[in-house]
Amino acid sequence: MLDDLDAATGGNFPVRIDACRPLRILPRVREDGTLDSVTILNLSIGDTDELKVRVRNPVSERAILQSVKRKSSPVAVERGASANERVVTIPNLTGWQIVTVFF
Repeated sequence: MLDDLDAATGGNFPVRIDACRPLRILPRVREDGTLDSVTILNLSIGDTDELKVRVRNPVSERAILQSVKRKSSPVAVERGASANERVVTIPNLTGWQIVTVFF
């Protein structure tokens, strides 16, 4: 299904998480098509484990993770499969925890 979304959008679907987890993903895309931030909510009572989040066309090469339980902290950003894709690793989210990654 994710591959079909990528095909339908020409690879411009803003956020992709390949792990099968019950998540609510809320990307914030600017008018120019760049990704400003992505909020991820764990919709289960269990942990998610570490998540690899692929983002397309981020505003910046740097990312900051913000959650209710943690102070804001820089997050490593790696190159992805395409020129405009970056990969951010999100630490384990406990049940109903929410985080936002700002670019």
